[in-house]
Amino acid sequence: MQNLIGIMSRKTGDSQDMSRRQVAEPINRVETNSNVENKQERNIAHNLQDVFQETVFDTIKGEIKTLALRENNSILRNHDKIKSLTFARVIDEWRQKAPTFLKSLEGSVANPAHQFKKYKKGEALIPSIVTADCKLLTLYSKDLNAFQHFNSYILWKGGCKKSAFSRLNARNDCLRYQSTLSLADKLGNDWDKDLVAMQELVTTETSNELVLLQNIQMIKESIDLVNGDADTMVQRILELSNAENDLHQYRDLMHPVFYFVGDNVDMRTKVRNMTIYNQHKDHHMYQICAYENRISGNHLDNTVAKGDANTVPFTTFIPSQLELDSIASDFTFLVAKIWSQHIPHFNIFAPVLPEYIEHQYMKEMKQKTTRVS
Repeated sequence: MQNLIGIMSRKTGDSQDMSRRQVAEPINRVETNSNVENKQERNIAHNLQDVFQETVFDTIKGEIKTLALRENNSILRNHDKIKSLTFARVIDEWRQKAPTFLKSLEGSVANPAHQFKKYKKGEALIPSIVTADCKLLTLYSKDLNAFQHFNSYILWKGGCKKSAFSRLNARNDCLRYQSTLSLADKLGNDWDKDLVAMQELVTTETSNELVLLQNIQMIKESIDLVNGDADTMVQRILELSNAENDLHQYRDLMHPVFYFVGDNVDMRTKVRNMTIYNQHKDHHMYQICAYENRISGNHLDNTVAKGDANTVPFTTFIPSQLELDSIASDFTFLVAKIWSQHIPHFNIFAPVLPEYIEHQYMKEMKQKTTRVS
């Protein structure tokens, strides 16, 4: 009896196991199919990511290759215009010729934590982005090193030593010290270019003015030779009037020329290891700067001298009573201006005072003086 019960219980257990397996098989098949689909999706996503990355990298490589081409004449290749090199010009060039490259650079520094800090986002990052990525472009092509030239000039202007140039040059931040000195000499070759051009212009205009003056002199001489012919006299007078008008109009268009301002420059150079033949040195120079005249003196007659310096009496240069009255009036205005600004009791008079001492050259004097050299 017990054996029969045991046999029946084993059969019952086997049947239950079979039913469980039959139920579990479809579930396992469903789970297996789901895992396969998930794995396939992951593989597809991974493949798409690889394709996307390769596409972006190929685009960036192509843009950098385009920047490095000699035919494109990149700003970073043009060393002759280093004085006009700016971060904005470099960014504009990258926007036109390498937009994907620029987007990748901007995305690499776009920290969401800095979105409310104006000094750590947007245009504030442009100098750092341009400086860092110009170093990368230098590694790709050594000709794209305009910023290394620019940094070298700044370091040399700031008085850096050879050791600083040596260390920074190893990191592609600047040129070597000797190359920097050559760069400084090259930049200084045309320091007087504007002054020379202005001198040539003034010389040409002066020659043309002399031609007009000679024409006027010839007309005056022809008038003196007229013998009572009224028609000829009238014609010569009209010619003289027209010639003088041409001279006045030309003088109004002439360059206002320039003037020089100079001062002594004394420099003492000390040596580290002093010897008999290597002593401290004193350098004495005279520095001259040229400026354009804001008020032109071309309308003044320079053909005839006003007088002989050896015979003109000194009393000629003493101010007249009218000039003394004008000076006193100007000083009165200056004193009133100071009192109305700094003495509280006189503040009420400030609105009625003119802003400046009025004169006929106020328009010219409002312009900023142009430095030529």
